[in-house]
Amino acid sequence: MLISNLGIPDSTVKDIDEYKTRFADDIVSAMIPFVNKEVSEKLENLKKLRKNVKRKSNQIILLKKQIDSTRRVLDRKRKVKILLDRASKLVALKALDDDNVKREMTVMLKIIDDLPEEKIDFYVSEMMRIITNKFSKIETSNIAED
Repeated sequence: MLISNLGIPDSTVKDIDEYKTRFADDIVSAMIPFVNKEVSEKLENLKKLRKNVKRKSNQIILLKKQIDSTRRVLDRKRKVKILLDRASKLVALKALDDDNVKREMTVMLKIIDDLPEEKIDFYVSEMMRIITNKFSKIETSNIAED
């Protein structure tokens, strides 16, 4: 049946539902290439970001190892500096009267770069003990003179 004024065929509810379904299918089929392109671009971008994160984390681990190694070297050099300062104080105080102490000090200074950390700590504490003893002897002799 035709709508008399417009010349449009009359439709039933069944025809409208079929038309809506076909229209929705046409819209979806027209959008699928765009959606697939967007999804693939997002997935590719996500893969790049993951690779970038992994590369950056590897760089951080490498830099952390380098910093730790440099810190250990710096700590060792600080200990050697303290040891050399104490040795210079012993020389300034003329506390190296004993030949055995002089020989040991000479050997220690020659091999200072090869000494383990514990040995450096030992020498620092020994030199501090000798300096303390020397100062205490100087103080007691000054007190005795007064």
